[in-house]
Amino acid sequence: MELNEKVYLANNAICSWLSENLDIDDNELLRSPNISIESIYSKASSEIPNVKEIWNQNSILKMLKAMFPCVTKSKMKENGVFILSVKGVKFDLQPGESIRFADINKFVPQQWKVLENTTTTLTLGYLSIEKFNGNSVLMELKIGSDRLIGLFVAGKAINLSDFFIGKSITFTLKSLKGLFKSLRTVGLCHGATLETNESDIFSSGKVCVKEICLTDTKSKTVIRHLECLRIVQINSQSHTCIKCSEHKRHKKHAQSKMLLNSDKENVNPATQKKTDVTDQLRKLAPNLSENQILLITSQIESSSHKHSKGVRWPKEIICMALTIYNRNPSAYKDITTNGWLNLPSESLLYLYKNAVKQKPGIIPTMMAWMKNEAVRLRVETEGYYGGVLLDEMSIQEDLQIVNHGNGTSLFGLVDCEPEVMLMHYSNEGKCESKLANHVIQYTFHGITGFRWPFANYPNAQAAPADIFITTWKCIDALYEWCFKPIYLCMDGSSNNRAFLKMTPF
Repeated sequence: MELNEKVYLANNAICSWLSENLDIDDNELLRSPNISIESIYSKASSEIPNVKEIWNQNSILKMLKAMFPCVTKSKMKENGVFILSVKGVKFDLQPGESIRFADINKFVPQQWKVLENTTTTLTLGYLSIEKFNGNSVLMELKIGSDRLIGLFVAGKAINLSDFFIGKSITFTLKSLKGLFKSLRTVGLCHGATLETNESDIFSSGKVCVKEICLTDTKSKTVIRHLECLRIVQINSQSHTCIKCSEHKRHKKHAQSKMLLNSDKENVNPATQKKTDVTDQLRKLAPNLSENQILLITSQIESSSHKHSKGVRWPKEIICMALTIYNRNPSAYKDITTNGWLNLPSESLLYLYKNAVKQKPGIIPTMMAWMKNEAVRLRVETEGYYGGVLLDEMSIQEDLQIVNHGNGTSLFGLVDCEPEVMLMHYSNEGKCESKLANHVIQYTFHGITGFRWPFANYPNAQAAPADIFITTWKCIDALYEWCFKPIYLCMDGSSNNRAFLKMTPF
């Protein structure tokens, strides 16, 4: 056998071998003997070549502590030399009792629940003790009748080779118990912990989500990257994956750089007098609200600049300007051009308005923005319950060609979920592109007033089956982001009525 093949076998089987051939020594009458790491190397080398060259003793010890919490590190004397050993486990090298695939669900540990059981696949679920925004993380284990296994954490497929767990098992009681012991080495990512003074830095990120992590009755605020790996390696020093930790580090570095630059540029007379102006306004008109004071000070500051490009608008002013512009662009133009108010230019509003790239379907960045906005507005728990508003409107047929980077995209065609397109292909026997003349917009409306349009689908007057697929896709996405729709609101068109008959409400 080539060395590369040996390395592959060792990398993929060491954790499985340890979990299957070692067990807890629960004999209370006899003193638990020490097992040296050298003896583990000796017995494992018959099945896993070169295991000693590949895995050092500390790595083996970490795996054992993860699989057997009762294990303690110890030392024993052999040939006059002290060597590393462990206490609390014993060897179990006897062959296991064979079991049928149909009987595997009878030997599942209590903390694992059967989610699906068919003749070809057994799906098991485990809910984490840690809770994020009140929700536990689901770990799914799929065992196939072909002996292959797969692991998913929060819907994300996990490569078992990264944890040195074999991708297949034998249908024996010993192998099954070993599988669940080896899964204890899979650590969940808790996100990057935020200190009290770091909370504001991450309040407006569109590539991350702030969560409340509850572990062992202790609560902490964490930041999670949208591309979070969901798991951490066994040799990790923390419960944070690389994606989340790197995002926090880069964000803090950018914030420090921004503060440094702002200190260097803090020579603007208007900025220096801003506090004095605010104090004078409070004395002259004590009944002014904070928003009114902010608007007046922004007008004074913007009027002191010779060019609009030098103005740095507060985020509250930009939010107000976006609200006015979205409701009536012509009125916004009249207010700014007639000199009633100095407000951000339309080109600047376009940048904020199009901060998330718009495209049909469920956009993760849009959902993250929606979640962050709900957190920023301090929406109460009841506000996450609400309804889905379905509104289909007619649009003018128009095909647009948009160049971006090295590619070109066409906008204006029918673009629904892949299942919808495949269904039309199956019915019509051909796949063709059509110009969209309608668009379905989905909006979440919370019972406390929080409202957010989160998805749209251009179509050619959607059939009931199309509405069925896209609606349930949207409901599923809302639940994934902790929003809980409890009703559906739509007009009484014939297609909508037919859709309701398809839905088992």
